[in-house]
Amino acid sequence: MIALSGAHSNGFSHCSRFTNRLYPSVDPSLNQSYAEQLKETCKNTIMDPERVVFLDPETPDTLDNVYYQNLVAGKGLFTSDEVLYTHPESQPTVKDFAKSPGYFNEAFTAAMKNLGRVGVKTGNLGEIRRYCTAFNDPETS
Repeated sequence: MIALSGAHSNGFSHCSRFTNRLYPSVDPSLNQSYAEQLKETCKNTIMDPERVVFLDPETPDTLDNVYYQNLVAGKGLFTSDEVLYTHPESQPTVKDFAKSPGYFNEAFTAAMKNLGRVGVKTGNLGEIRRYCTAFNDPETS
């Protein structure tokens, strides 16, 4: 799971998905200057609910180990990202991935291969979520 989380090296998030880490007070595990950048970017989310932030501000279009370097630096956007570094059982792996792009690439490739072996539900047995955080409403599907 630690390796698969590296997929957060790509993509973006709407401000509303992480402002709980900024308000009413800043999550102490966040790098303070990064938190200030996020607050600046997301200060007008009421006026602009579509405002987004890259999950990896350094290399947002590249699947690489910079995501893990960001975690070590206190720049994990989501709590679920940051806990990978702050939890003592996963922290050594995060540090290893941050130091070695080759090690991360090998682990990510192996994890994706394993994920590909999981039985995928097709047709009426499965669904493609409209929103990643919730199952589709069967009444409107």
